[in-house]
Amino acid sequence: MFTQSNLSIKINISSLFKSSFETYYTSIIMPNKHRIHSINLSDPFIMDLFSSPTEHISKCSQLQALILNEIESKCLENLLSNLACLPKFSSLAIALTNDLNVNNISSLICQLPVFKYCKLSAIKIETFKSLPKSNGNVSSSIEHLVINGDYDHIDLDDVLSYVLQLCRLSIDCLTDSDEIETIEYCSNLNNLTYLSLKIRSIQYNAF
Repeated sequence: MFTQSNLSIKINISSLFKSSFETYYTSIIMPNKHRIHSINLSDPFIMDLFSSPTEHISKCSQLQALILNEIESKCLENLLSNLACLPKFSSLAIALTNDLNVNNISSLICQLPVFKYCKLSAIKIETFKSLPKSNGNVSSSIEHLVINGDYDHIDLDDVLSYVLQLCRLSIDCLTDSDEIETIEYCSNLNNLTYLSLKIRSIQYNAF
């Protein structure tokens, strides 16, 4: 009855023994990959399995939302590369680790074609830090961006230049940069309707 249903499936896996998950994966997930609507993963082994060459996440053709906790850099890069081919994937929330390859991950996030919601959480957010300002040839479809963690205000305009469709922006802790510099924000966010910034140690003339 379960396998014949057309209902969408939400997968929420925090922690399972490897043997238990393999049984669950074989009997429940594999036969129903085409019906999975959202996935919440915390276990490194499970994340590795979903990003493997043979069982990668692009087989979940109806996937719309993905939540990842403490994922390693290479695994995240593989997942993001495979997510780009999913026609309905629109929401990503990541609890970041400190060893991420910032250049590759920032670029892969911006290339997701129908991406609408992005939430990044860490003590200090380095993702997007090394992105150059967009020349207009690369633009993300993100409409709602949430940054939970310290984020240097000096990097903000470079990020905004990629998300010109942004409607909602929330930053938990916008901080002063080590570089003493006044930033001129040039990105035109004509669709922005909601802005929430918690500011720490920033002079108002820095904006």
